[in-house]
Amino acid sequence: MLDTVDAYFNSSDARHLVDSLWLQAFVFLILVSFRFYIMGTNPPEFSSSDNPIAHDKSWLTRTLTFLYLPLMNLGLILFPESLSFDWSMDAVSPVHSPLEFRSLLSFGFYFLLFSLIRKIFPRGLRSQISQMRLSNLMEVNNNTTVVGNKNKPPPCFKATMSPMLSKSSAAASAVHVSSWSSSDDSHRCRICLGLCLLVFPFLPASNLFFYVGFVIAERVLYLPSMGAAILVAEGCDILYERHRRKGKLFLLPFWCILGVVLCSWTCRTVIRNQDWSSEEKLYASGIAVNPPKAYGNLGIIFAKRGQFAKAEMAYRRALDHRPNMADTHYNLFQRLQPESRCLFEWRYEERKSVSADNDVPAVASRPLLS
Repeated sequence: MLDTVDAYFNSSDARHLVDSLWLQAFVFLILVSFRFYIMGTNPPEFSSSDNPIAHDKSWLTRTLTFLYLPLMNLGLILFPESLSFDWSMDAVSPVHSPLEFRSLLSFGFYFLLFSLIRKIFPRGLRSQISQMRLSNLMEVNNNTTVVGNKNKPPPCFKATMSPMLSKSSAAASAVHVSSWSSSDDSHRCRICLGLCLLVFPFLPASNLFFYVGFVIAERVLYLPSMGAAILVAEGCDILYERHRRKGKLFLLPFWCILGVVLCSWTCRTVIRNQDWSSEEKLYASGIAVNPPKAYGNLGIIFAKRGQFAKAEMAYRRALDHRPNMADTHYNLFQRLQPESRCLFEWRYEERKSVSADNDVPAVASRPLLS
């Protein structure tokens, strides 16, 4: 991918760009074939609690929600205010209508993304390859003419093709120079690299091509976060180059805002690292996003420590948010079972003593546990 980006912006060899694209396509086919060999051709099946949106009956709801998820993931990268170890169940509410605010945000996001891509690639890939080939052919023509070797092109080539190539190359170069300078080309190259790192690693987990076992997973945002960092740095560099001549009127607010953003990201990273220092802190940090899952895991942690009162409270709170969690019901039953058994044994001994005094058969006094 990096070689393709470099070949598109910095190389004049069309064959290099085409070979790089073919190589990536070949590697992609090998990886896909290896995946089919390991897991088969059928897509994996996941429960509705892992990815409830994929099991929604409405096609419109599934489409609008999955179109909104890339924007939400980008928001987690740029504004990591609410983070969670688990985004399953009802952590992300579905988008039901195109007129919802989140749906309108999605449409605006994709419009800006396509506009940026159009700005980076004003001529398109096919036009770029054609321009490279014309430049290479013109260079070969000039070399054979200037060096004066024995393999000179025929007069018909010099009379017909050479002026045409010169005009085409000059016109294309004029358009290219007028639209973009060398500095703009370097900016475009870095922006393209940032977009590639932001988009391509995220596509397999986006639910757009096939369903995966989660709605959002922060672990898939490591490589996209690198692309976002490149784009943010490049945006700051472009702003600085274009407005630095304004002096303190621009530089002072610019450096202040940049410093606040970097400090806030640093503080959020430190806080998140503290959340990952223990299981209890990690699960407690996810209560705001996914209460049933967080409370259920906290109950398990408290039960292992012998804090049964806290464990019971955590299980009950998890069931208050999601009553159909079978594993939480089982854990709560395991927690209450010793007390219930002691209560039944105490009642059985009490009834047995009463029946012995009244000459009641002991069989009739057995507790009915069912």
